[in-house]
Amino acid sequence: VIDRLTVTNNESGFNGGGLFIHYDKTAGSEKVVITNATISDNKTNTQGGGVRIADASPVFKNVSFLNNSCSSYGGGITTGERSPVFINVLIAGNSAKYGGGMEVGGTSSIINSTVSGNKATTWGGGIYNTSGSPVYRNSIIWGNTGPYGEIYNFRASQPEYRYTLIKNCRVSGTKWNTAYGNDGGNNLDADPLFTDLAGQDFRVLPYS
Repeated sequence: VIDRLTVTNNESGFNGGGLFIHYDKTAGSEKVVITNATISDNKTNTQGGGVRIADASPVFKNVSFLNNSCSSYGGGITTGERSPVFINVLIAGNSAKYGGGMEVGGTSSIINSTVSGNKATTWGGGIYNTSGSPVYRNSIIWGNTGPYGEIYNFRASQPEYRYTLIKNCRVSGTKWNTAYGNDGGNNLDADPLFTDLAGQDFRVLPYS
């Protein structure tokens, strides 16, 4: 377990501007747990401005990914193709060509998390689901900008959303927007009423 970590103002020419987590049986990176951390203002060229995960399934809990950037995929995070878990994370102010906030693959789990205020220049302002069947639960995906809106699913990606608030997840107010993936139930298209989205204050107002 790595607790109370700050990773800021780093740069990589290839992958993982802040951190690169790769499976190594000797090092045991498959079991990495990062808690109470801030990963901010890092940048890279290829994948994962904040963090690039490759062949590993780390757990991130109470972590903020802020203002990271990537010239290609995953401004804040590139999850890789295994099963990383994100619990109570904030992904905000990140930017990339594809997936301003996240590039997501495998069977990633995003739980009790907020993806907001990110930007993509090509696909997926908030999230670019590249493959696999990730699950989003009890989360907020709102206020991200880029072509194709909040979320873009590449080819055979089959994400599922449950109890999640997603901007434009409903067509004509009621019908599920199938372009976003699969409706696991109890998803809403309603403004979360953040205190100050532009100022990255993502506390919701009392009447939200």
